[in-house]
Amino acid sequence: MIVIVALGFSFMVFFIYYQNLSFQQELNLNKENLTRLNSTLSNYKNLFGEIQDNYTSIPFSLKLKVYVAQALGTDPVQIVRVNQPYQVVAQVTRIVNDPIIYYYCIIDVKNEKGEEVAGGWGHQTMIPKQPSSQCGVHWTPKISGNYTISAFAWQDMVGTPRADASVENVQVVSSLDNEKIAVMYTDGTYTGFSVNYTITGNNKIVNANVNVNTKSLVLSLETIIVGTLSVDLPRGLIDPKINGQDSQFIIMEDGKESQYTQIKTTDTDRILTIPFKYGISKLEIISPEPIP
Repeated sequence: MIVIVALGFSFMVFFIYYQNLSFQQELNLNKENLTRLNSTLSNYKNLFGEIQDNYTSIPFSLKLKVYVAQALGTDPVQIVRVNQPYQVVAQVTRIVNDPIIYYYCIIDVKNEKGEEVAGGWGHQTMIPKQPSSQCGVHWTPKISGNYTISAFAWQDMVGTPRADASVENVQVVSSLDNEKIAVMYTDGTYTGFSVNYTITGNNKIVNANVNVNTKSLVLSLETIIVGTLSVDLPRGLIDPKINGQDSQFIIMEDGKESQYTQIKTTDTDRILTIPFKYGISKLEIISPEPIP
């Protein structure tokens, strides 16, 4: 009988020990999970900030700015041309540190008659640590003239505003309208000449220099897409000839020979069109005749 009681007591002791061990393991596991949860909540707070319980009813403060940008970027452009691709961008900026903001971004482009020629909308989200966001629509103007671009940030599609609308007027010019750039010597002094040009694709000429040693006009470009340069070259600046007759230019595109077409000549000018690739930074127009 004593043996049976001793065995029963031992069984109870071992049972209580293993129950306690299991409880300790479960407690340790809960502590580990709580540590992970606190870490997750801390990371969440760092990302989203403090979110108030009544965030859905808090008035939101946003600021809108609409502008025309490059087709493959968000940098504003100064000149908008016919038949070239652009984006109309709405820059949405947070004024105060509100919680998560949901809004509809609407963009509209109208011609002089008030007719919509481009537009679109989308649902956007801003988190508290995000100071601004952007939305945009593609636009390729077909006719020159004055256009109105507008942007709206609405709480819903009924039209409840989250910000004042942004409205701007944009003048679209013909793709044939010329730009002009002064031509400089490599030492920075002015040659006395400027060249008129047009360039497609919203690419641009940064500067123009003559290199007397290589007998060339060097054009530095910023290119965001393939394009074509039409350039009006004064004969007094660069004018290759053989036996008194017009001869060929040599065109180098980032050091590689390229093709061109001479579309017009006058007593004072020669006009060339030069197609170029995306990403090039330098066009050299070379003449066997000395540069002034």
